[in-house]
Amino acid sequence: MAGYKGYSMSNNAVDAYNNGEKPKSKWTKEEIVSLRARPYDAIAILLKGVTDVIVHNDRKKINNTGTAAMTHGGTGDVLSGIVAGLVSKGMNMFDAACLGAYINGSAGEMAFDEKSYGLVATDVIETSLTPRAPV
Repeated sequence: MAGYKGYSMSNNAVDAYNNGEKPKSKWTKEEIVSLRARPYDAIAILLKGVTDVIVHNDRKKINNTGTAAMTHGGTGDVLSGIVAGLVSKGMNMFDAACLGAYINGSAGEMAFDEKSYGLVATDVIETSLTPRAPV
Protein backbone atom coordinates (compact mmCIF):
# COMPACT_ATOMS: atom_id res chain seq x y z
CA MET A 1 0.00 0.00 0.00
CA ALA A 2 1.32 3.42 -0.92
CA GLY A 3 1.91 5.79 1.95
CA TYR A 4 2.84 9.39 2.57
CA LYS A 5 6.16 10.57 1.13
CA GLY A 6 7.92 7.24 1.38
CA TYR A 7 6.09 5.96 4.46
CA SER A 8 4.09 2.84 3.83
CA MET A 9 1.95 0.51 5.86
CA SER A 10 0.92 -3.01 4.97
CA ASN A 11 -2.79 -3.76 4.69
CA ASN A 12 -2.50 -6.09 7.71
CA ALA A 13 -0.99 -3.35 9.88
CA VAL A 14 -3.61 -0.86 8.76
CA ASP A 15 -6.42 -3.35 9.44
CA ALA A 16 -5.04 -3.97 12.91
CA TYR A 17 -4.77 -0.25 13.67
CA ASN A 18 -8.22 0.48 12.27
CA ASN A 19 -9.93 -2.40 14.09
CA GLY A 20 -10.82 -4.08 10.83
CA GLU A 21 -11.98 -0.98 8.98
CA LYS A 22 -11.25 -0.84 5.26
CA PRO A 23 -7.71 0.51 4.68
CA LYS A 24 -7.39 3.93 3.10
CA SER A 25 -5.49 4.42 -0.12
CA LYS A 26 -4.21 7.88 0.88
CA TRP A 27 -2.89 8.78 4.32
CA THR A 28 -2.23 12.19 5.82
CA LYS A 29 0.97 12.80 7.75
CA GLU A 30 -1.06 13.17 10.96
CA GLU A 31 -2.85 9.83 10.41
CA ILE A 32 0.38 7.96 9.79
CA VAL A 33 2.02 9.32 12.94
CA SER A 34 -1.10 8.60 15.00
CA LEU A 35 -1.33 5.04 13.69
CA ARG A 36 2.37 4.38 14.25
CA ALA A 37 2.23 5.78 17.79
CA ARG A 38 -0.66 3.62 19.02
CA PRO A 39 1.33 0.54 20.07
CA TYR A 40 3.83 2.63 22.04
CA ASP A 41 2.08 3.87 25.16
CA ALA A 42 5.16 5.30 26.87
CA ILE A 43 6.59 7.47 24.08
CA ALA A 44 5.73 10.62 22.20
CA ILE A 45 6.47 10.79 18.48
CA LEU A 46 7.60 14.05 16.90
CA LEU A 47 7.71 14.05 13.09
CA LYS A 48 9.65 17.09 11.91
CA GLY A 49 8.59 18.68 8.64
CA VAL A 50 6.95 21.72 7.09
CA THR A 51 4.46 21.23 9.89
CA ASP A 52 5.66 19.20 12.86
CA VAL A 53 3.31 16.51 14.12
CA ILE A 54 3.53 15.49 17.79
CA VAL A 55 1.52 12.48 19.01
CA HIS A 56 1.21 10.63 22.31
CA ASN A 57 -1.71 8.28 22.86
CA ASP A 58 -4.83 10.31 21.98
CA ARG A 59 -3.06 13.67 22.25
CA LYS A 60 -1.97 15.33 19.02
CA LYS A 61 -0.48 18.76 18.31
CA ILE A 62 0.63 20.47 15.12
CA ASN A 63 3.46 23.01 15.15
CA ASN A 64 3.69 25.47 12.27
CA THR A 65 6.80 27.39 13.32
CA GLY A 66 9.97 27.05 11.27
CA THR A 67 11.18 27.76 7.77
CA ALA A 68 12.15 25.83 4.64
CA ALA A 69 15.78 26.77 5.38
CA MET A 70 15.69 24.29 8.31
CA THR A 71 15.58 21.19 6.10
CA HIS A 72 19.31 20.52 6.41
CA GLY A 73 22.34 21.40 8.45
CA GLY A 74 21.59 19.72 11.77
CA THR A 75 18.49 21.61 12.89
CA GLY A 76 16.84 18.28 13.71
CA ASP A 77 19.75 17.58 16.05
CA VAL A 78 19.12 20.93 17.73
CA LEU A 79 15.46 19.95 18.09
CA SER A 80 16.43 16.62 19.68
CA GLY A 81 18.72 18.38 22.13
CA ILE A 82 16.05 20.87 23.14
CA VAL A 83 13.49 18.10 23.72
CA ALA A 84 16.00 15.96 25.65
CA GLY A 85 16.92 18.94 27.82
CA LEU A 86 13.28 19.63 28.66
CA VAL A 87 12.65 15.96 29.52
CA SER A 88 15.79 15.91 31.70
CA LYS A 89 14.30 18.79 33.70
CA GLY A 90 11.17 16.76 34.45
CA MET A 91 8.78 17.78 31.68
CA ASN A 92 6.67 14.92 30.28
CA MET A 93 7.61 13.73 26.80
CA PHE A 94 4.55 15.05 24.97
CA ASP A 95 4.82 18.56 26.41
CA ALA A 96 8.59 18.57 25.88
CA ALA A 97 8.14 17.55 22.23
CA CYS A 98 5.50 20.27 21.70
CA LEU A 99 7.53 23.00 23.39
CA GLY A 100 10.77 21.81 21.79
CA ALA A 101 9.25 21.92 18.31
CA TYR A 102 7.95 25.44 18.98
CA ILE A 103 11.28 26.71 20.37
CA ASN A 104 13.28 25.13 17.54
CA GLY A 105 10.94 26.45 14.85
CA SER A 106 10.77 29.95 16.30
CA ALA A 107 14.55 30.07 16.73
CA GLY A 108 14.88 28.91 13.12
CA GLU A 109 12.63 31.74 11.97
CA MET A 110 14.78 34.24 13.88
CA ALA A 111 17.96 32.77 12.37
CA PHE A 112 16.38 32.88 8.91
CA ASP A 113 15.69 36.61 9.29
CA GLU A 114 19.44 37.13 9.67
CA LYS A 115 21.01 34.35 7.58
CA SER A 116 18.32 33.51 4.99
CA TYR A 117 18.67 30.13 3.30
CA GLY A 118 22.32 29.83 4.30
CA LEU A 119 21.51 29.11 7.94
CA VAL A 120 23.05 26.15 9.75
CA ALA A 121 22.32 24.54 13.10
CA THR A 122 24.63 26.83 15.05
CA ASP A 123 22.66 29.83 13.78
CA VAL A 124 19.54 28.33 15.36
CA ILE A 125 21.40 27.62 18.60
CA GLU A 126 22.73 31.18 18.80
CA THR A 127 19.28 32.84 18.77
CA SER A 128 17.90 34.23 21.99
CA LEU A 129 15.10 31.61 22.05
CA THR A 130 17.29 28.54 22.36
CA PRO A 131 17.77 27.43 25.99
CA ARG A 132 21.33 27.49 27.31
CA ALA A 133 23.02 26.38 30.50
CA PRO A 134 24.07 29.25 32.76
CA VAL A 135 27.72 30.26 32.50
